[in-house]
Amino acid sequence: MKNNKRSNKTLLLFIFILFLFFQIYPYVNNYRIQGEDKVFSGFIMRWNDNNTYIAKMKQGFEGDWLFTLDYAKEKGDGAFIYPLYLGLGHIVRILNLDYLFTFHFARIIASVLMFFSLFRYVSHSFFEEQRRTKIIIFLAILAGTGFSWISLYFSDVFT
Repeated sequence: MKNNKRSNKTLLLFIFILFLFFQIYPYVNNYRIQGEDKVFSGFIMRWNDNNTYIAKMKQGFEGDWLFTLDYAKEKGDGAFIYPLYLGLGHIVRILNLDYLFTFHFARIIASVLMFFSLFRYVSHSFFEEQRRTKIIIFLAILAGTGFSWISLYFSDVFT
């Protein structure tokens, strides 16, 4: 029984390391291969959406806790929405960090929390299933979490 628990932990650690690698690698690689003629913006997909998160962080950096639309005709009172990004902006200001570094660091922390939450969910939700089935369910769920960048290699974006 003890050996089985050890092999479960070893397998979980292996999957975790692989998961983190695939979450981090494309960003590190694109940053690494940028040159004088290419600049990596910090995002692989959905640039227009992700850049709005950086703009929200900028509002937090400026001390705001209420989100306002900067491009609106008249500036409103603001609303307490997007507190995560506003809060990250405060962290950027207080710790003198880079916006993209802070955004991606928070993304990785959220990924780690999600990984272990999913593992606990699968472990406790499928009581009747065998170990192999639980692993397959866990991997199937993980496959849908942040790996959409892989689709770029199978599209005509690079041709």
